[in-house]
Amino acid sequence: MKVGFIGIGAIGYPIFQHVVENFDVVFFARRQEVIDKATNDGGVFVPSVKDVAEQSDAIILFVNTFAQCKDCVNQILSAKNKNLAILVGATVAPFEVESLRDECSAQGVALIDGPVTGGVKGAIDATLTTMISGGKEDKELFRPIISTYSKKIVDAGDTVGQAEALKALVQLLVGINSVAMSEAFTLGVKSGLDPEIIYDTITNSAGTSRIFENRGEKVMDRDFDKRGTIEIINKDMTICSQLAFEKKSPMFLGAVAKQMFQIAASQSDPLEDFNAVVKVYEKMAGIKIERTKK
Repeated sequence: MKVGFIGIGAIGYPIFQHVVENFDVVFFARRQEVIDKATNDGGVFVPSVKDVAEQSDAIILFVNTFAQCKDCVNQILSAKNKNLAILVGATVAPFEVESLRDECSAQGVALIDGPVTGGVKGAIDATLTTMISGGKEDKELFRPIISTYSKKIVDAGDTVGQAEALKALVQLLVGINSVAMSEAFTLGVKSGLDPEIIYDTITNSAGTSRIFENRGEKVMDRDFDKRGTIEIINKDMTICSQLAFEKKSPMFLGAVAKQMFQIAASQSDPLEDFNAVVKVYEKMAGIKIERTKK
């Protein structure tokens, strides 16, 4: 099976590396440094998305937005080869991936959704959790590929869009927990507590979260380098909001978290890591959260 790969970015690149170690891979990328690196790793560069489709049996899309997904799918469908399947690895709204499935189905092309969670580190270590939904045969086609970069594969259902709904729940809690971390740190520092004591205590208590454990030290180190950006979490929280509206399901905490990230995007660089939402709290409280200088 020849695999096509589109979307060799921060999380897509380490995924690409795992796939190319196990399969013949053709890929499309725009930046020359990415093309050179991916070629050196064993991938075969082709000059367009359409060419990826012409030379692949299965295509993985790890682009960032629905607009990019739609553009890629349109180019794939313009190819003569229709005997192929597409996995959408991007985090998009369920109704958006459903619309892509309908377009593909009309031309006999299979499509499933397969968003991931675990971040860049999980992609590098091949310990991602991948959620998949769609036709049973299509999911089985992609399972060996997904296994190269995933520690866990969750079958979310046989209807395209269910995996994206599950990913939305993950991102809902990522957003809420990030804001909760900022709120706890701020209240603690305003109360005269050492941030390191706050971190050590909470990470060893019932109140901890993986976000607090992974991002808390980054906050104290003033490390806001891009891992998952404010821009992306804003997109994901919007997906959560749309899904809650569509399903008539209450989303109180998520709505507050969404507003905090919108404020963060207006006050900071939206390409900073989403833990930079803490700066909104710091500004309001007139404090700065950092390690005690020895």
